[in-house]
Order: sequence, then structure tokens, then C-alpha cells
Amino acid sequence: MVNFKQSVEGKPYVEYQGGIYVVLDLIEGRECIYENPVDLIGASRALARLHSASEGIRVKEIRNNLYKMEGNIIKR
Repeated sequence: MVNFKQSVEGKPYVEYQGGIYVVLDLIEGRECIYENPVDLIGASRALARLHSASEGIRVKEIRNNLYKMEGNIIKR
């Protein structure tokens, strides 16, 4: 069974710039435990693969959320 995630409006989709987008819960996993070196290595490698795979993708607008990063890390 495919599990569609709901938007903040409670819909199983989001309309954005003339398109309809969905988020599916397809991959099982868990949150990274930053104190665990094995988790950190795995997360770092996955992030590196994501960055390599996205090389060359062009976007019209870049949002900068780096200022939120420190607060998120401190919470964990």
C-alpha cells in the first residue's frame, strides 16, 4: 500500500506553479543519531551522493536556510 503524506492543508498533494506534487512514504528508515559515529559516516556519505547527483541542476530561486541549521543541530 502506498502511503501519501498530507500537506499542511490536509491534502495528499500540493499545487505549485501549475503542477501537482505528492510525497510518498516509500523508504523505511530512522533519524540519524549524531552521537553514533556509524550514523554520522552513513549520513555523510549519503549527503555526498546527493550533492554529486544534483550537480548541474539549475534552479530559478535559491532559498538559504543555513541560519536555521545551528539551532536544529543544537536541539539534537
